[in-house]
Amino acid sequence: MQLDRRTLEMDSSFVPAHLSLGAVYENQGLLQQAIDEYKKVIELRPADPAALAALGYVYARSGQKDETRKILSQLTEISKHTTFLRLNSRLFTPG
Repeated sequence: MQLDRRTLEMDSSFVPAHLSLGAVYENQGLLQQAIDEYKKVIELRPADPAALAALGYVYARSGQKDETRKILSQLTEISKHTTFLRLNSRLFTPG
């Protein structure tokens, strides 16, 4: 986690560090912090299916059904152009 933070101090647009921090926060149950990190990735890469899937999953875990549905809609659109979601379509459901 410290390495990711130092990396982001040098380059705040380094996507892998944001993804890594998001995963760390998620694993620690710090869902809002995870959401914040995944949103930063999406600001940098709006159609990144891995970041969208991670964000959608955390929204689902935190009970934010409307946000989960929005992400699911985005992922559905992206899946028309990539195999990522066809292979990982059961990552989360909005409930």
